[in-house]
Amino acid sequence: MSKISDNYLNKKIFVSTSALIFYLAVIKVLFHLLLPEYGYFRDELYYISIGDQYHFSNYDMLPLSPLYLKLFTFLFGYSIKTVHLASSLLGAVSLVFTCLMTKELGGKRYAVLITGIFFLFSGFTAFGSLFTYDSMDFLITTATIYYLAKIFKTDDQYLWYYIGIIRD
Repeated sequence: MSKISDNYLNKKIFVSTSALIFYLAVIKVLFHLLLPEYGYFRDELYYISIGDQYHFSNYDMLPLSPLYLKLFTFLFGYSIKTVHLASSLLGAVSLVFTCLMTKELGGKRYAVLITGIFFLFSGFTAFGSLFTYDSMDFLITTATIYYLAKIFKTDDQYLWYYIGIIRD
């Protein structure tokens, strides 16, 4: 290939729809991590406590939520930034699934951008600001709806397995 087409391909990669979705996800994580801290939310301390004494017979919430938080506190220590990092990553992945859903349903770059901006600055901002079991549930629901949209568009019955894995 010529040098001109190589440069064009490299530039196109940085402005593609996938790159736009990645940039929006990074902005979401940075948005939550750079906010001034107001302290722990009372439920966050409860989730940390459940994660420290984790067992599968916990009936208060999804078993994945405290296990996920325990992984973050094990890797990064006990701090408010760690808890909010765990939450902001769940929110960023939810944003990615929402933007992919828009793309799957036929939206172009502008529609994906508007979807991402809406997700960043709407009522969904709470999913990333503080850790609750709803953050994990919201991610699971968003991923399920994305795969349902993909199934309805492509009629690929194999994707039902992904939904089964996500929901269980």
